[in-house]
Amino acid sequence: TCLGEEPESMNASSRTLTRAASLRGSVGTPGSPGTPPTRFFTEKKISQECLVMGAIETAFREMDLQIERERTVFNISGGCTALVVVYLLGKLYVANAGDSR
Repeated sequence: TCLGEEPESMNASSRTLTRAASLRGSVGTPGSPGTPPTRFFTEKKISQECLVMGAIETAFREMDLQIERERTVFNISGGCTALVVVYLLGKLYVANAGDSR
């Protein structure tokens, strides 16, 4: 699933303990790596595609904030366009945002 999405069909078996929680899974002395965690942390199994899309979305948001700051400082009017192309493990990801036509 992509970040922020929780499909209705997701069950407990599709969740895994984080590495830190799984390392503390055996009984040991308090504070030792073998001590069971006081609370359990789970993480979603996230696909590579969702990670790439999330990284691109984050980059667009950060760039938008930077452009807004610079636009204000330098009193610039107008717009911009951003185009991103990522080729990763045999897949091509293309994203664009902006006001170009």
